[in-house]
Amino acid sequence: MVDTEMLAARMRGEAAWVRLLAAAGRLERALKRNPRWHIQPRVPAGNPGGGRWTDGGGSVVVPASGRASRIARMRRRYPGASLAQITRLEIAVSQARYHVGRVRRLDRNWRGSTSATSTIHGEILHFEAVARQARERFHELTRGAVPDFNPLWGRKRLLKELFRNGYRFERNAKSGNGVIYRNQRTGEAVRIMASPRGNSRTTVDAKILSKFYYRYRMRDGLKEQPHTPIPDTD
Repeated sequence: MVDTEMLAARMRGEAAWVRLLAAAGRLERALKRNPRWHIQPRVPAGNPGGGRWTDGGGSVVVPASGRASRIARMRRRYPGASLAQITRLEIAVSQARYHVGRVRRLDRNWRGSTSATSTIHGEILHFEAVARQARERFHELTRGAVPDFNPLWGRKRLLKELFRNGYRFERNAKSGNGVIYRNQRTGEAVRIMASPRGNSRTTVDAKILSKFYYRYRMRDGLKEQPHTPIPDTD
């Protein structure tokens, strides 16, 4: 696929993941409100309200809607806001939180733009902008990652996956405190380095965001890809 098609597919996948997380959160909250759901009787199929919870006396139990209360709060905060605007804001906030959380695993001090707006339309645009900025920063930090590897793997997981994919220790790096792993079958190499202690103005920020970073080379004779920080997760 061309780059635009890949980007569109990735965005659809990320949006689906956000929806899944939101649904999982709603399910978790519903189970906390009714932990005995598995033994609570339901209205028999074929009857009005069939399949819904009942108190056993013929009354259908309608659980309180968490989203309804959120919508009410939104309308108090933004008088005149439509349901479509509120829904769009909820999606924008969820996506912003997801992308900011992801990029902060690589750059813990990253901050998006701030907002001084008081309208729901302004808030929507703000959170959409923050999500876009976070995606761009994440791409900037991971554009040199090993193909098909998760750039959020910590050092231990990265080494495990390198070994599983045929990489083996080749030698220590000529400069710095690092090692080189090579896949003899494909010629690919990964140079894992410790973050430099003395930071200068010319130091690439990806080298100092965590304790370790790496550079990937597709094969001998080609340039190494940009520095990729390794999250401090282990």
